[in-house]
Amino acid sequence: MKSFKLMAVLGWLGLSACGSPPSEPPAEPGQELPTEPLESEQGQDAVLAPSLAFAADGQLALAWAGPSDLSVRRWTGTRWESLGNGLSAFAGETRAFWSAVQMDGQGNPVVAWQEHVPDDLLRTSIIVRRWAGGRWVELGSPLNIGRDSNDAYKPSLRLDSEGNPLVAWSEWDGEKKIAVRRWGPKGWQALGPTTVAPGTAWGLELVGNTPVLVSQRFLDDGLHVVIEVRRWTGSTWENLGAPIGERAIAPQVRADAAGNLYLAWLDEGTYPAPSRLQVVRWSGTAWEALGSDVAVSSGNTNLGVPALELDAEGRPLVAWIHSQTTQGLRVARWTGENWSVKVVEESTVPGSSDGWVTMGFHPAQGVVVAWTPHESMKLRVLRVLP
Repeated sequence: MKSFKLMAVLGWLGLSACGSPPSEPPAEPGQELPTEPLESEQGQDAVLAPSLAFAADGQLALAWAGPSDLSVRRWTGTRWESLGNGLSAFAGETRAFWSAVQMDGQGNPVVAWQEHVPDDLLRTSIIVRRWAGGRWVELGSPLNIGRDSNDAYKPSLRLDSEGNPLVAWSEWDGEKKIAVRRWGPKGWQALGPTTVAPGTAWGLELVGNTPVLVSQRFLDDGLHVVIEVRRWTGSTWENLGAPIGERAIAPQVRADAAGNLYLAWLDEGTYPAPSRLQVVRWSGTAWEALGSDVAVSSGNTNLGVPALELDAEGRPLVAWIHSQTTQGLRVARWTGENWSVKVVEESTVPGSSDGWVTMGFHPAQGVVVAWTPHESMKLRVLRVLP
């Protein structure tokens, strides 16, 4: 029976080091960015959901979390620069994971992650820090919905036009709840009610300074998972269309310069239906499919959870781990009429769609994808398309 990848998505993925780097930046798509070995500051070799983001000038930040620390590197154009000696609020004592990174207008990273509290390992909080003046500065106290809430997880991060962070995350307190906070002169302020909605937050996007939140929620039957998209009106969260999907996993949302919204996700359907990578666009009144499915599983093919970005023309790009007999990395670009799929590379590890993909785009740098082939225990960072 086809596995339901939601649990795999929430599991740990492997990282130890990148392969041997070339001495110069790659000229061809699919080559690895030159780099020293990437591993956590304390030499740990486990990571969950690496995150990358471009600054306006093309600098690239990469964050990943290990069992006891969080690491951030910045790509200078010729090498990876380590920022600090690890960010864990309780280094060596606890577990940091689920990192999310963004770059502000000055090219400085802001990073959010979840971390266990040492005196209560059943409780996790969301921590946000900014790189400023050559050091990491914590923004306010660790975030939880309430004093009695626990298990805050899966932060999503965006920066508004003034560089103020917005964070969405989820908590488990007998049920899954979603919260959104914005940083400002008065510290962290809630957008809307303390709990926005039930479910798990999966993505946060800004249309101008207007937040858009995407989440997934199990229906009452416990078998079906739907996507819900909400937009902040300034006083409340309004739903954009009806719930989407059947067994929808890892939804990602992006907005182009004109404010058009795109949504990508993996829908596993009900067995024996195939898995499908799907992308839709908000018309203003409904979500409309963008051509046919990006990819459909068949036979022994498995599809991993997608990463979504937009190119300079606002055309969607989707990256995912594609598994047959071995794992491979695929990137598809919307041409305006159909999906053009590029095979970026094939790994030598056994076929599995477990692993993680994150992607960024910059007009001068092109598309960069970081991915973790599950069995190889390595994080690879590739320039995919010019």
